[in-house]
Amino acid sequence: MSYAYACDVCGCSASGFSAGFMNLNSSHFLGLSYKTKSYESTHPTLFANQPALVSSEQFQTLELNARWMPNKHVQIIANAPFHFFNRTENEVSETAYGLGDVSAIAQWVITNSSDSADDFLYRFAFGGGVKAPTGKSSFVSDAYQIIIPNMQPGSGAWDVLLNANGILKIKNWGLLTELNFSKNGTNKNDYKFGDRTGAKLSVSRWLSAKEKRIILRPEVGAQIMSSRYDFSSYSEGITNEFSHGYFVDALIGAQFLYKTWSFSASAQLPIAQNFANGTVESKWGAVLQIHYLIPKK
Repeated sequence: MSYAYACDVCGCSASGFSAGFMNLNSSHFLGLSYKTKSYESTHPTLFANQPALVSSEQFQTLELNARWMPNKHVQIIANAPFHFFNRTENEVSETAYGLGDVSAIAQWVITNSSDSADDFLYRFAFGGGVKAPTGKSSFVSDAYQIIIPNMQPGSGAWDVLLNANGILKIKNWGLLTELNFSKNGTNKNDYKFGDRTGAKLSVSRWLSAKEKRIILRPEVGAQIMSSRYDFSSYSEGITNEFSHGYFVDALIGAQFLYKTWSFSASAQLPIAQNFANGTVESKWGAVLQIHYLIPKK
């Protein structure tokens, strides 16, 4: 059995950090998020006359989210994911699941108000943190008897995270943006996932009823994720040629707020991409979230 990492093609699992749920209130919150993303991968063959092998990948994550705000200018956000990854090739499926890598960041917040009912409001947050190697990173494929990097619940390495996000609201219209960067470390097998950069930009409208205790906020926008090369052997400078590129998705969604509860859903569809030399194709994705806003005493 080989425990060397493979240069095999496989869909791109989630990595890095996203603030995820963003709201205008300076409150603590506790929530749960469900994320799913699908890919189709075309595997290179040894000979030109061989038919290409195609596999499909489905990445699902259930994530516990929490935010603590000791004051209106400081927030600490922590995420604990549980992954369920599925890969199907030649009608044979295999799964990898388990706790992923937990992460936490601290951010400085600049805002002019904590009341989302104000006609003019801005809230910007920026900071950094770490992702710890709490997830399993040694899942062995039954089909190939090797470790496929993107099928691992964890990376096996410590990563440094940077994140900035902001909301600008004028009357009932808003602009939301987010930037994130992950400087990834090297695990015990000398494998290093490529550093990743992400960005999101969307436009939103606030619709309220019953003295603004009920708020519906539809949203439309786009997001991009780019990744540098993975290193199959970082110490020797050997890169995984099927690992770098970018995805651009259109997104549409909505958030529903009632008193201290928030419910949101969004869908992502690819509009441009070039990943792993064109051998990995992003299909669709979705996010469901529920959060309880904890009132401050």
